[in-house]
Amino acid sequence: PFSDERVVRAIAAATTPVISAVGHEVDSALSDYAADHRAPTPSAAAEVVAASRNELQRRVAALRANLGVALEARAQRHRALLERCRPDSLERSLRLALHPVQQRVDEARAVLCHATAERVRTLRHRLELAAHGVEVASPRAVLRRGYAVVTDVATGGYVTSASQVRPAREVRVQLHRSAFRAAVTAIDAAGTETEPETSEESANGDV
Repeated sequence: PFSDERVVRAIAAATTPVISAVGHEVDSALSDYAADHRAPTPSAAAEVVAASRNELQRRVAALRANLGVALEARAQRHRALLERCRPDSLERSLRLALHPVQQRVDEARAVLCHATAERVRTLRHRLELAAHGVEVASPRAVLRRGYAVVTDVATGGYVTSASQVRPAREVRVQLHRSAFRAAVTAIDAAGTETEPETSEESANGDV
């Protein structure tokens, strides 16, 4: 009967796995060729089914364990991501990210302040030198060293040479802190004036 056409066709059309176990090792039936697996005896077929079932259970258990590990790993990643999104974590991450930038800004500020201070010191030194030069070259500084500015009282012009005045000519002598008037009494022949005579009117403090 295991070689009957209807049996063979039914085995071939079956959607579930079929094991052929006729039980006669020396004989072969057509069902052995149509089945998915051939076993020499029904007992051997039962062992194959049991072994397959055990293997399937083992594989299912392994897949379940792997799935659990994968799900736990994904959950850990999501928890870590959520942890980084907390306000304090975001603030800490932002501080860490901005620390190098802030450090560079502080260094640039220090360099700029130092350069500015050096520039200010240089300009102050130049200004002091210029002020000293102006002070040294100023007429008052010259007067402070004992020189005088002589002007003709009549014309108001500066007297820079003895040839510009005549005897009895009245001049005004400007010193560092005061001034007085004097009358020219004589002209030195060598071009150097003698000490002028101070008039009583000028000695009274014409400043």
